[in-house]
Amino acid sequence: MKTLITILLALIPFTSHAQFQFVSDIHAGGNKIRYGNLNSILYPQKASGVFNSFLKNHKGETVITLGDLTNKDENKYYQKLLYYQKKNKADVIWVLGNHDGAKKFKKNFKISRTYYYTDRGDTRIIVLDSTTKFWNGQGWVDKEQLDWLKTVLTDKSIIAMHHPFIYNGVKTEWADRFLDVIGDTPVYAGHLHCYGDYGQLHIVGALTDKYRPCPY
Repeated sequence: MKTLITILLALIPFTSHAQFQFVSDIHAGGNKIRYGNLNSILYPQKASGVFNSFLKNHKGETVITLGDLTNKDENKYYQKLLYYQKKNKADVIWVLGNHDGAKKFKKNFKISRTYYYTDRGDTRIIVLDSTTKFWNGQGWVDKEQLDWLKTVLTDKSIIAMHHPFIYNGVKTEWADRFLDVIGDTPVYAGHLHCYGDYGQLHIVGALTDKYRPCPY
């Protein structure tokens, strides 16, 4: 198992922003293998162990997850991730994905809602919930969050969310409304199980998948 985790970590495309590290699509669960987007192959049984090694390798840094923490929204796997967070005394910011349920997400991480902000130094990390509507494989940022976003956005903010506003190489239906609010604020997202930089948008690959650039 240690050999597999070492190999997987060697293949993870780490993304960072100043003192922050990003990890996406952990998919912790009981399945040995999960086939996903873009022919990706994930390893849910190994995922929490890989997450533990990731935290060990980035002690002293803030780790921002980007959703799909679990494979099937099971409490015991949220608890496994929390166990490794506490074991490593890690500063972890949690983001909801479409494989996570809002109710269990809030209960396990003891937060009152699925979108929020938190400050680290002079940087504001704004967490959005893009799972309010799952349309054609894409997420959605609703008006409630956009109105709230206007009140909390600073000139030193970054945004963390699960679904990117570019999907299959084109902007989503909600992208223009979103961009009108955030301007050039950096955005970090996952979901696609590939990695790529598109101006202010940074897509982070799945934790246990191979180094896979987005094909567009």
